[in-house]
Amino acid sequence: MRKTLLIAAAALAASVISSEAQVYSQNVVGYVNTPLPLGFSMISNPLSNDTNGLSEIFPSIPNGTTFLFWTGSGYTYLDYDASLGINGDGSPWYDANLNEAQPPVVPPGEAFFVSPGGAMTNTFAGTVNGVNTSTNSTPIPLGYSMLGTELPVGGSITNSAISFPFSNGTTFLVWTGSGYTYYDYDASLGINGDGSPWYDANLNEIAPPNLSVGQGVFISPGTATNWVQNLQVN
Repeated sequence: MRKTLLIAAAALAASVISSEAQVYSQNVVGYVNTPLPLGFSMISNPLSNDTNGLSEIFPSIPNGTTFLFWTGSGYTYLDYDASLGINGDGSPWYDANLNEAQPPVVPPGEAFFVSPGGAMTNTFAGTVNGVNTSTNSTPIPLGYSMLGTELPVGGSITNSAISFPFSNGTTFLVWTGSGYTYYDYDASLGINGDGSPWYDANLNEIAPPNLSVGQGVFISPGTATNWVQNLQVN
């Protein structure tokens, strides 16, 4: 059993990039510290705590924190403010019209925008999805989806640990804090003399995007697909 724990810890440690997030793991249980500055950040839930309710994955939230969840054509707005006292039952959650709202369930791999009421670090705690299984997958339909990796891993999106299912014409929009960096994957174009399939919005060669642990990204696939990730621990 101890050998299994060490193998799992080593597998995660070898895959994780922690320049913007710190990851501590024993076996397949751990936590991820995600710094959230003022302004909007696009993040995802990197671990499962069974319920995955927004109130559970954010155990401490400053008043005035705003969440935006992508619907496929727009955003659902959610605000946390325990100081307002508008809801008779004491609920601190409001929609854009200050009506009481229910915080959603946010499973691993689902991404969203968050703008904290004050700069903070959120600690995600739970277990790693997709251990010794190939059935743990995220559907990626045509059109833009806001997603992150289901495993607490980072680095180039071409890394085997991320296991992204590339298809020609796949577009990524990576939030910079004030706008997006555009990446297109298309191995059929043949514009780059070195055979690189990565292009910017002007069809210039570009390196593939890097994702930090728990980072979200907009993805529009060339073909509807499923994103399957798993951690093999024997």
